[in-house]
Amino acid sequence: MEKAYIAGFIDGEGYIGIHRNKGRWFEAELAITNSNKEILLWIKDKLSISSSVRCIHKESNKPRYQLEIRGNQAVSRLLRILLPYLRTKKEHALLVIELAELKRQAMSGYKGKRKPINPERQEEIFRRIRELNAR
Repeated sequence: MEKAYIAGFIDGEGYIGIHRNKGRWFEAELAITNSNKEILLWIKDKLSISSSVRCIHKESNKPRYQLEIRGNQAVSRLLRILLPYLRTKKEHALLVIELAELKRQAMSGYKGKRKPINPERQEEIFRRIRELNAR
C-alpha cells in the first residue's frame, strides 16, 4: 500500500525528468515538492534513500520543501519499484528507465572499453520527456 501511496504522490506532486550536463550527457532526476516536510521525510525513509529534504522557497507564508534524487541508476531503481502504481507519470518513468539501461549497457563495455551509446535515442528520450513535462 505504501508504494501505491508514494507513486500517487509522485504522480501529483512529483517531477520525473532528464537534464543535460555540460551539453554532452544526460542525467535522470526525480523530485517531489510539498509544503509538508514531514511527508517528504516519511517518503525518504520508506524508499531508503540518502537524499536530503531541503527548503526551496521561504518567501511566502508557507515554505516549500523538496526531496530530490539524481542519477540514472538511482532514479531508475526507484521507478522500477513504483512503476506498477504510477498513472500520470508512467511514460516519464519508462523513458528514464530506458535511458538508464542505455547508459548501463555502455558502461559494461568489453575489456574495459565503453560501448558507444546510441546518441540519437538519448536525444529522442530527452526531447520526449521535455514535451511531457511541458504539459
